[in-house]
Amino acid sequence: MQKFTFVLKHKSGKQNKVANALSRRLALLATLQFEITSLEHLRALYAEAEDFKEDWEKCMSMQSNVDFHIQEGYLFQGNQLCVSRTSLREQILRELHGGGLNGHVGRDKTISLVSDRYYWPQLKRDVGKFVQRCPVCQTEKGGT
Repeated sequence: MQKFTFVLKHKSGKQNKVANALSRRLALLATLQFEITSLEHLRALYAEAEDFKEDWEKCMSMQSNVDFHIQEGYLFQGNQLCVSRTSLREQILRELHGGGLNGHVGRDKTISLVSDRYYWPQLKRDVGKFVQRCPVCQTEKGGT
């Protein structure tokens, strides 16, 4: 450390992104715990979910369905977990938009984060509405 010259300067709020990321570590752990425990309930919902009922039935009856498949009781479209219309969707949006290390990343980045792991019809529309209603984004970013 003696080889280096450095100056300590105070950075407050948004400017101190590294400290902010470190303080969000507990939120990240909570997100992982949330995802592991809440997803168990999805298995029972697919057969009755209006968004996925038809695809679920095709997969269960072994009919050819190129887009969807069942793995360990969960319905997937490609590599994306299908999420029925439940409060779990909003929780996923809340965590991926404003939780973890990212923190209110905007519509396009949120769409990317959600669609990397999850699928439901009208996902882009739902994310857009969620970000548009986000009070933090509206306050901090002047309504964009």
